[in-house]
Amino acid sequence: MVFEGYEGDLYILVHHTSGRQLMKRIAQKFIKSQGNGGVVNIIKRKRHPLNFKAPHSVRKINNQYWVFDSGHFELKIFDKNWNYLRTMDTKGFGRGGDLDTNRNIYYAGVSETRKRYLGLFPGGEAVPNMVQVFAVGEYKLLGSIKIPNIEQINNVYCMQKDVVDLLLNFKG
Repeated sequence: MVFEGYEGDLYILVHHTSGRQLMKRIAQKFIKSQGNGGVVNIIKRKRHPLNFKAPHSVRKINNQYWVFDSGHFELKIFDKNWNYLRTMDTKGFGRGGDLDTNRNIYYAGVSETRKRYLGLFPGGEAVPNMVQVFAVGEYKLLGSIKIPNIEQINNVYCMQKDVVDLLLNFKG
């Protein structure tokens, strides 16, 4: 994912700031080793290794960066200079989120646990597809909504009500 930072530089969110990906063997299967993900300032060629494990979706919210550290089941928050501020737990692999600016609520998409990963994480439980709802100012989980009958969540977008109404009432 390429995005513009607060200072106007372009960044890329990467799984491996070192430029190398390691593999490990578990139960006769090769699994990609994650864990040195972060962001790279493309303009200044500066790496910010943030120890992400399978990162997804940088969002700029209230002069902070909100990033899914999916492999750790966390939503991490950094200041404008990529200094760590706090973590909020997610119930699984966060894969996209968006801010409702009117309500100051962040909707975090969480994908169902893939079968190949069951048993590799603490608890080893299957997590359904869902959207977790966070109060931005309080950094607090308000609840979650299960999203059935889809393979996975790739992103979440907040849309204006008039656009949603047009889409739902479209007759081609």
